[in-house]
Amino acid sequence: MSKVIMFTQTYNSEKFLRRTIDSVLSQTYTDFIYMITDNASTDKTREIIEEYAKKDSRIVAKFEDTNDRGRFVDNALECANKYSDGWWALLDHDDEYEPDFLEKIIAFAEDNSLDIASGGTAAFDGITGKKMQDAYVVPNDIIISGRGFVEHVLVCSMLSHVVWNKIFSLSVLRKCTAEAKKAFIGVDTIFTYEAFSHAKRVGSLSGTRHKYYVMPNSWSSEFDLKRIESNELVFKHMLEYLKKRNMYLPEVIEGFYDTSYVLSIMNSLKVLVESGISAKKKVEGIRDIFAIPYTMEAFGYRSTIDRMLQIQEFAQKYTLSLPEALEGDCFELAADAFSYMPTISVYPNWGKSDIFRFFAAVHPKRAEKGLDNTFVNEIINAIISTNPILQQLGMSADMAVSMKNAVINLLNGDIEKALHELAELEGSL
Repeated sequence: MSKVIMFTQTYNSEKFLRRTIDSVLSQTYTDFIYMITDNASTDKTREIIEEYAKKDSRIVAKFEDTNDRGRFVDNALECANKYSDGWWALLDHDDEYEPDFLEKIIAFAEDNSLDIASGGTAAFDGITGKKMQDAYVVPNDIIISGRGFVEHVLVCSMLSHVVWNKIFSLSVLRKCTAEAKKAFIGVDTIFTYEAFSHAKRVGSLSGTRHKYYVMPNSWSSEFDLKRIESNELVFKHMLEYLKKRNMYLPEVIEGFYDTSYVLSIMNSLKVLVESGISAKKKVEGIRDIFAIPYTMEAFGYRSTIDRMLQIQEFAQKYTLSLPEALEGDCFELAADAFSYMPTISVYPNWGKSDIFRFFAAVHPKRAEKGLDNTFVNEIINAIISTNPILQQLGMSADMAVSMKNAVINLLNGDIEKALHELAELEGSL
């Protein structure tokens, strides 16, 4: 059997790193190099790594000055160029392997001439240690090659989502690039999809041999506006994978939207809402999610339309529930967000003038994008119908939007200001 290069990158891992390292050193397959790179930890992680490195010569320790979450990509590419033959695998700093992980998966890969071999994952609560569920598991051992990439496209998609629980041949890694590092989140997904696009034969063992611990404060649960850009970048690479495999077919694309993209924006919205960022940043994030062309396209598939409408309704309700959405930059961002949504189904619990002011801001933005303004017009017309002066003027929704300041003043009962606004408008015509 060939040599294996194992890699773990760490950051403030003192609470669980021993478990991870012990699971590697306890492997029944022993011919490996274990590279551990610390990303500038501020706790006792470095001391733990140094302690183990002194005890076992297979451990190669390295200590960096910055926290680069995508450093594993650099390591994979460096190893692929340094070593002529063998396997590479990533183990996260809080996860662990079953003792026979390497023995079983290497035998499976080499017996079947695979470029990438995968094993299932068992997910555990990082705090309680209780098992949650199995993931990335196939019911029976599977080998995929040639037309099998088409026949098992959704299986490949599932396996390609994560870089851990796998071994990669160095020969296939030599064809990969550092493109994945452009993403804030999903670096592992982009990297694995690229590797799968170059592989001629891949396979997965049934059962689970990798343990993934779900931590409440992991960086994957953090919100940053770059997360939304990453959703777009990850899905772009997924579609590129389909093109390389000659699988860019409507039904396959719909399946990828269904199983991947919709779930990614649902998760991003959840993380956004639960985060401690400002209301302005939250509304900006919602706006950015709906501004992505892939989001609009997801409304066009039968398998995703219901969930997308639910996501849209949730985003609208949440945005309008924020007091900050009534004023300033947050108000403009909220109007922008609504201008990207295919339909509007939520009515804010605000005063009449504020409701009109908001939808008067949304109206022209949607018109510019060629989106339906029926619901917006209905709201504006309903507000017009409550004001005798606006009724007497026979004002339409479009007309009301064009003279919104005058309408707002009338709704607020300031007739003098409204007449002044109307006189100014008349003078400018």
